[in-house]
Amino acid sequence: MSALPVLKALVVYESIFVDTKDVALAVGDGMDENLSVRVASVDDVGLTELDGYDVVVFGAPVQFAGVMRHVVGLPPHSEQAALFDTRLQGPGSFVGRKGTALRERLRGKGFSVLSDPESFMVASDPMLMTDELFRARRWGHDLADKIQEG
Repeated sequence: MSALPVLKALVVYESIFVDTKDVALAVGDGMDENLSVRVASVDDVGLTELDGYDVVVFGAPVQFAGVMRHVVGLPPHSEQAALFDTRLQGPGSFVGRKGTALRERLRGKGFSVLSDPESFMVASDPMLMTDELFRARRWGHDLADKIQEG
């Protein structure tokens, strides 16, 4: 009996402050229990580097557009994708949500988006709110389970 192939995941993030990077690392930690995971800044990942991954998780703070710029330039893909943003706590219509527009762009590029975008909250100083890294790890773990279930 042969072992099942190990699925590969890429968590790519944009971060000026450390909050979004910390969330990306926590998501990767959660996924790493079941998948082979690489976590990288959007500045360190070329468009061709997405090939070979079974799932790509995109993350960015709501106030920056770097991830969106990279997605616009992507050729068609058939991988699965998931999205997260970091933002101030409050209604998405007031503080913004990056995930909704990015989700539609990814679908337009052929990605199969696994779930609604997830938001992780920061305080105004900026600093992640209590338990957000725990929640990010759990979200990553749940994504990995969903991917393995097919």
